[in-house]
Amino acid sequence: MIRIPKAMKGSEMKKYLILLTTAIAITMVSTAFSAPSEPHPGNAMWVEPSSIDLTGRPLGYRFNITVWINFTAIDPGDYIGAWQFTIVYEKAYLNATRVGYTQGTISEWFKNAGVTTTYQVPAVRASYNTTHNYVQHAETWLEGSKASEGSYGSLSWIEFNITATPTDPFYGKFNFTTTGTIRSKLMNENNIDVVGQFLLYEGIYLIPEFTPLVAIISIMIATCISTVLVTKIRKNK
Repeated sequence: MIRIPKAMKGSEMKKYLILLTTAIAITMVSTAFSAPSEPHPGNAMWVEPSSIDLTGRPLGYRFNITVWINFTAIDPGDYIGAWQFTIVYEKAYLNATRVGYTQGTISEWFKNAGVTTTYQVPAVRASYNTTHNYVQHAETWLEGSKASEGSYGSLSWIEFNITATPTDPFYGKFNFTTTGTIRSKLMNENNIDVVGQFLLYEGIYLIPEFTPLVAIISIMIATCISTVLVTKIRKNK
């Protein structure tokens, strides 16, 4: 239980609370990716959460997904020295805004495996075709231990925002690509791609249709707020 020291002045109390809040925030960030909420048996790479319901979320609303990996065994090879994922999604209603490693400048997976230095590959957010965009992120081992068999962890987070609302309920997917030039890869210590030995699990999202009722309710709320503000202004004159 957290206890606040006694006999503290107002300014001291304020500083104490600021420091306490900062410490809690740092702790939450450092443990945010410590364990998957939807673990998969290896070999596997997957998206969490696997299902996202965006009901009631307005245009511009932002949310994150996280890419995880569970590495049990490969043949040939004992280690994975580089990873790259390419996730494709429908561009009609979402847009990827930011991408980052789950431990700041390194992926949690590599950090927990003992990797000390990596080559940080800039994330790519671009158009895949006329209907889809893609997000690509990667990382390569440089120094320290390597990600060996039996290791797991989070790789990267991606932030999306809602850019449009469908007229009918829309089910979208976050899919891994494994073919073509722009594709997902897992390279062993001999620079052989072993992604074919992994199961890749997609994520899905739901955006409900925009109904006239929602518009009417929004207008009513806005009208009520405006009326209250106008009334207060008139009273204060």
